Amino acid sequence: MNTNQKTKLLKTKYAFLLCPIFLFISIVTHSQTVPVTFHYNSLGKSISSVYLTGMIADWEPDNPNFELKDQDSDGIFEITLDLNPQTTSEFGYFFVVDGEWIEDPNNPLKFEENAQPYMEISDPMISYLIPKDNKKGNFSSEIVAIVAFSEGNPPLNDSWEVKINGTTIENPSYYYNEETQTFRYDAYDLLIKEKNTVSVKIGSSEGTKTRTVSFDYLPGTETWPYVEIEGNITGREVTLTANGSSPVDLDLSYQWSQENSNPKQVSFSSLSGTSTTFTIPHENTGEYMFNVEATNTEGNSFTAKKIVSAKPNKIVIHTVDNFAGWIDSMNIYEINSYGWVPGGKIFNNVKSRLDYLKELGVEAIWFTPITKGGGMGYWVEDYYEIESYLGTKQEFKEMVDAAHEKGIKIILDIVFNHTSKEHPFFQNCLVNKDNSQFADFYIWDGVPGESNYDYYYDWIDNPNLNYSNPQVEKYLIDVADYWMTTFNLDGYRADVAWGIEQRSNVFWKKLAKHLKNKNPEFYLLGEAAASPATGSYEESPSEEHNKSILFDDRFTSVYNWKLRGWDESIGLPGILNNHSSVNDLHSILDEKFPENALPLRFIENHDHERAAKLFGTEKSKLAHTLVFTVPGVPLIYGGAETGQTEQFEGLTEGNQSLIPFFKKLLNTRKKHIQNSAKLIRLPNTNQNVYTYVTINKDSSFVVTALNFSGEHTGLTMDLGTLYNASEGYYILTNIFDDKRKYFKSDEINAIPLSLDAFEAKIYLPTDDDNLIINGTFENETDYWNLYLNSEANAQMNVLNEEIIIEVDNPGSEKWHIQLIQTDIKIEYDKSYELSFDASANKQTTIDAVISENGGDYSDYFRQNLEISESRNRFKYAFKMEESTDINSRFVIEIGSSDAMITMDNIVLKEIDKNPSEISLTSPNDGEKFIASETASVEWESENIENVDIYFSSDNGTTWEVIVENLDAQEGNYFWDIPLINSSGCMIKITSSTYPAIFDTSESTFEIAMPFIEVLYPNGGEELKTEKEINIQWSYENVEFIDIYFSSDGGNNWQIIGSNINAVEEIYQWTVPELNSSECMIKITKSGIQDINDSSNGLFTISPNTNSSILNEKKYVLKQNYPNPFTERTTIDFSVPQNSDTELNILNLNGEILKTLIFNRNISGKQSLSLKLNELKTGIYIYELKTPQGSLRKMMVRF
Repeated sequence: MNTNQKTKLLKTKYAFLLCPIFLFISIVTHSQTVPVTFHYNSLGKSISSVYLTGMIADWEPDNPNFELKDQDSDGIFEITLDLNPQTTSEFGYFFVVDGEWIEDPNNPLKFEENAQPYMEISDPMISYLIPKDNKKGNFSSEIVAIVAFSEGNPPLNDSWEVKINGTTIENPSYYYNEETQTFRYDAYDLLIKEKNTVSVKIGSSEGTKTRTVSFDYLPGTETWPYVEIEGNITGREVTLTANGSSPVDLDLSYQWSQENSNPKQVSFSSLSGTSTTFTIPHENTGEYMFNVEATNTEGNSFTAKKIVSAKPNKIVIHTVDNFAGWIDSMNIYEINSYGWVPGGKIFNNVKSRLDYLKELGVEAIWFTPITKGGGMGYWVEDYYEIESYLGTKQEFKEMVDAAHEKGIKIILDIVFNHTSKEHPFFQNCLVNKDNSQFADFYIWDGVPGESNYDYYYDWIDNPNLNYSNPQVEKYLIDVADYWMTTFNLDGYRADVAWGIEQRSNVFWKKLAKHLKNKNPEFYLLGEAAASPATGSYEESPSEEHNKSILFDDRFTSVYNWKLRGWDESIGLPGILNNHSSVNDLHSILDEKFPENALPLRFIENHDHERAAKLFGTEKSKLAHTLVFTVPGVPLIYGGAETGQTEQFEGLTEGNQSLIPFFKKLLNTRKKHIQNSAKLIRLPNTNQNVYTYVTINKDSSFVVTALNFSGEHTGLTMDLGTLYNASEGYYILTNIFDDKRKYFKSDEINAIPLSLDAFEAKIYLPTDDDNLIINGTFENETDYWNLYLNSEANAQMNVLNEEIIIEVDNPGSEKWHIQLIQTDIKIEYDKSYELSFDASANKQTTIDAVISENGGDYSDYFRQNLEISESRNRFKYAFKMEESTDINSRFVIEIGSSDAMITMDNIVLKEIDKNPSEISLTSPNDGEKFIASETASVEWESENIENVDIYFSSDNGTTWEVIVENLDAQEGNYFWDIPLINSSGCMIKITSSTYPAIFDTSESTFEIAMPFIEVLYPNGGEELKTEKEINIQWSYENVEFIDIYFSSDGGNNWQIIGSNINAVEEIYQWTVPELNSSECMIKITKSGIQDINDSSNGLFTISPNTNSSILNEKKYVLKQNYPNPFTERTTIDFSVPQNSDTELNILNLNGEILKTLIFNRNISGKQSLSLKLNELKTGIYIYELKTPQGSLRKMMVRF
């Protein structure tokens, strides 16, 4: 039901109840009313608006006169209404909260079951008594009564009577605050479990009022609801169902919503109720987030979220095992909270370096523990406090928010396996032994606090927590919820996750379910082994651990310790130290994991020595390249990008020259390799080189080659699994130097590679519509030939990826020396574009040719062009007119000249349109234009998308651009004619794509400058106020003018006439009321301030005799103050005897803009304070007008 429907229904339903109540409310005097304050508590929710509605508001849901305000930002919205108990004894109302109609949560009174709530109005009255009647649950034991009364009628101190379960409270007025009109009493000792009764009685000189409530008090009982979302799919139709529960049998209501960031907003079948259904069309793919809020009758609520991933061929409703889309492209940058920078304050330091991390390519930051404790945070002493050395919670929150603004996620290390011995829980055990409430939080082999306790390895200062105790589980789940919710975290790294899994096979499941129910995008990384086996999780992290158990409903990622663990003979350490082979390495990376599992890949972290220290810089780069090009989540330990060698100490400047390498590595991973990609090994001819491809779900791929030997090596690589042997050629681009590797379809099984010692190369497949192979000469002269006639001699070489042809003997014809590429396939009736860069050591001519690849070598296209020392790009288009598809060839003929030719970036590609034409139609025939006006440049074109327009004022010798990339279909462009005098003007219009296609004006045209001269007043004149004069001027090439006046020597100008026809040459002006010897007139071309003339000198304006007469009769008009003014000013004036008086504000033309006083019979001294917002910045006249005459003065508004 929409708001309008609800309004109409309520008007009808309750009109018979409310009409008598409000019939006479408008005639009640203030002394008879009671100011009643209505309250709405937002309970921490973000609320935009709260209105009170009812008949008093004509049932309007958003009447601004009845809006509740949160004046002190405490989350409590209030409004106070004056109500009369004689005419409004029962005041019916609703709250409208962010557009939703609700009952007052703290007012239980209703006319009848399921009817409108109301409040009893009396004098005095108890507006609220809390807990409210029939409330049920675990709530505060405080009794609160809010009272209201008319002016002068407060409750008497001796009238108060408060009873709680029959017990009378002594001296109850002691607990009453007169300022807030609120009674507060903590009844903890008097309340009993379940049914309680409280009555409050007050009295005043006008009467008494008693109010009673009954409620069920259930201390220790959880009253917050809980809800989860389940779903099912039928085709493209999704049904989501809320499975909710609320303690103590409180009723639940549901509200469904969707995130604004979803790919498309869907249409819910229902916004309330336990289920809703919607459809996601095939074309609207992406990740959707849906929410349901469950609210019980106590007003407590819980929101669950669910991700629905829509793909073209299927829809997936996420479970705990699924990971959000951002995780599939994530890399992790680990920051040692105690060692990234010296001196602490890590949050502020990271915040200041977020731009650096973003540019580096970091997607997520993992902070080692920040909670209070020793051992770099891993010896926890307080789960809810931050170690002060690192910063404050506020600084942490600001850093997280700043990171999110830059698209960087934040992952926090949680230590749930153990606490420090210094933790208060453990200390309490030592003191109270078996009587400690925390005795069962730890694992003892005898009496708690006296016997041995459980711990791992030599971590004697860190006792293990007991996960057989449900209180431990709940406590730590609450801790995890607190940090995730309070600081909007994106993930956790769970320390010693393997240890907890040994002792409890359910805790990580419970935690993951809880966190991902509230935030299904949350990421969980467990410190445990990702290795294959069968059975249950074993006692120590070894390769026999069951990886499927760790990934099943627990973690998205766990550690790939086989790739980098403590065994230096295997994985990356093994091959870098020559203890293992490429085959051994591949067997580790080829392990299969569950579908939604993303193992953590790394070469170093805070638990391991730095790779640069152990293996050297080049091997570190090699290892990091592998980590960032194989499937799984890649990790870089902060500082690796500068070759840091210290494991824990603060970062130094390091080797800054490494940053570009890591920047390309991280950004390539982010843009081109998904963490869920598949790895396939590519065969090659060198056993020390590992070549492989990572293939994403969309079939895009990246090829990597890693040389694990200390020697330069050449090899060939087989790409047969990636490419079909079809006609054409392929390109791979090396990300580190952007060099392209070209190869034809018949070469895919033996692609030549060259790698330096410990070098890594990453290749991206590159799309290219260029029919020329190796037109950038990155592969030297591959696919190019130099033809020499017997008369000619020349050499071709590649330098700086440009081809250079040095001619020894040019021959007698251009064709005697030819740069050729053959086997270029062009097709009949298609159009092509040819472009290239060319220069020579001296001016010379060459021919660019597309011709038959055999037979008579017939030309399909030939262009003669001139090149010089200045490098230029040449671009041409042609259409293939031959009737058969032919393999052609591209030729540059350079014979008959001994110049040295340089060429690069040769491109031949098919284009959609035929070769283009353009024709300039205007200006084209000797036209005359006036400077500062607008002229229309007009043209006709065919097969041209965009044009550039140029202007010349020197008969085409030099050109300046007017506009570029203009839509050619427009056919005309309105040009602002420049301020020049010239009879040698021309326009040139060119194709933006093919500058060689152009047209120019057939003949020159003229531009003439406009002219204005002020003739009167022109300096030296003496003018009297209120007199009319004729302003005079002469002109040429001007149609309309504007006239300005200055009284301060030209520093400030006020317009007095606009858009005046210049042909008039006279403008009648009334001289303003002022006294100045620095007056000037200026005339400009309308709208063009640059074309103007002003008085050659200053003239004077002085008062006329009429003003003198007024002064003699003691009429006074004083200067306004302040003057100039911005918003407010005051005018003082004096009239000697009763007379009709006007006070007006005028413009400089004498036109009345505002009348302040009109025909009022006044006398004596007067002062008028004014707010003149409507006046624009400028000079104005104010005039005192009486039967005896007028006085005027000037004022200025800034």
